[in-house]
Amino acid sequence: MSLFKLLKTFRPKKQPDNSCLSNLEKHYALSKEDILSEIKQSLIDKSYFSADGQLSYKELGGANNYGFALYNSKKDNSAWITKIAPNKLQVREALFYEYHEKFLNEKSLFAPKYIGYDILEKSDLGILTIEKLNHAKNIYPSQVFDLFSRYEQGENLFNNGLLNDVPKLKSGTIIRDIIVNLVCDFNSSNAESYINNFFLERIEKLPKHIDELVCIQSEINKHYKSLKKIDESLIGFVHGDFKPSNIMMDSKNQLRLIDFQYYCQGVRVWDLAFFFSKNKKSFSKSLKPFLKEYLTENEVKYLLFFYIFSVLLHAKPSAFKQKKCKPALDYLNSLMSKEEE
Repeated sequence: MSLFKLLKTFRPKKQPDNSCLSNLEKHYALSKEDILSEIKQSLIDKSYFSADGQLSYKELGGANNYGFALYNSKKDNSAWITKIAPNKLQVREALFYEYHEKFLNEKSLFAPKYIGYDILEKSDLGILTIEKLNHAKNIYPSQVFDLFSRYEQGENLFNNGLLNDVPKLKSGTIIRDIIVNLVCDFNSSNAESYINNFFLERIEKLPKHIDELVCIQSEINKHYKSLKKIDESLIGFVHGDFKPSNIMMDSKNQLRLIDFQYYCQGVRVWDLAFFFSKNKKSFSKSLKPFLKEYLTENEVKYLLFFYIFSVLLHAKPSAFKQKKCKPALDYLNSLMSKEEE
């Protein structure tokens, strides 16, 4: 049965209130052994469990995670990981993997291999099983751009109906708010309201930096008027949470992305802006060389615009002490000024 058909037959029960194993036992009467038994049967049904395979349970941090099961087989040197989380939070990601596996060819894949999705009995918890990946170390800018370019193929999933089948991404967290209201809805009055509210919230949280924030907002509002009529070629598949910790390596040393909870159709360079905002190196050493080598001038403008939002997303005084916004804003100002001449 396909994931979509499976979910249509599912009726959620009361949501538990936190994520440790004892609460699984308390709210669902599911022990560690119950969970591993169901996951094992799920893998057997999908022909991915051999006699020598071993399953182990690990708790996982985060308010909405209930841990994961790790499967290892020495016989065929395979390893799979099963994420346990509330169905309503995991269903978008699970449907993405199903479409990714079905509609992309081998050379276009940019996510881990998908095994399947089931729902634990007597609960509203989903179990999503994918290929286990390894941590990627020393990722070079060329590799980042290659991965970013490769997952542009995600637009094919939308063309095959993915956005029609998945629950719509909704606001509710800092990152979801900016994705829904700005990245996916860039040229609307809703985006303008979001920009104003974004800076008001940061002024309230960082009153000591009000002058700097007001100055940045003034420049951002001015540039937004020019950038609002965006070229459709810049719209496409957005991962939403493109950062180093979500880039992994498969057994063939190919980079793969994980955590597809926030994907959407929007301004693609948001992902690059978000990625580089996490970089500890200075703007001139990390982002500026990348912009000149890999992107068009038009793409650079939008990336710089979003980079400023990414830096200010989690309002911290350190962003101003390190002057993380200034070089990006100066660069954006110079590009926009050149356009006006």
